[in-house]
Amino acid sequence: MLDQLISQNINLIQSESLTKLMIVATTIGDKYTIAIFSLIVLLLLIFRKKDFPRTRLFTLTMAAGVILSQALKRIIQRARPENMLIAKDGFSFPSGHSTLAVCFFGMMIYLFRNEIKNKTLRYSFITINILMIISIALSRIYLNVHWLTDVIAGLTLGLICILASIWACKKIPFLNKYKLF
Repeated sequence: MLDQLISQNINLIQSESLTKLMIVATTIGDKYTIAIFSLIVLLLLIFRKKDFPRTRLFTLTMAAGVILSQALKRIIQRARPENMLIAKDGFSFPSGHSTLAVCFFGMMIYLFRNEIKNKTLRYSFITINILMIISIALSRIYLNVHWLTDVIAGLTLGLICILASIWACKKIPFLNKYKLF
């Protein structure tokens, strides 16, 4: 009921400039953009840092996010809202953008926060990553391509992927070949 109420009334806050901003946010959270960002992070971890434990953790988290969000979409097959501001096909639940935003930007916080020694820069880094997650999630609701519950489920699934990956990399012997942190 809340989903439909938000979907029907989202146009009350829409404006041309806000719509452009939300399209930018949703583009940053797109699977292709996240894939490019992920490749850059993987190259950094592998070639610059030679950090294979964190590479495994990052890869496991991102793969889990993609696989689980797509599997749930196919299992649940929930239709998207009808009055979308951008063309989008496929199923709605959970929001893949929200899942991948939490997986990617959450991993950025987890993997790199301690490398930033300056407290102001560290907190700025954390804040920017959190704002990226929030803006991507809100863009999906604003553009009316997802229901509120799709986005909440996507955010939750992303967090589960991070926590499960951290646990797996610490507890499962073949994933914990080297000390993680």
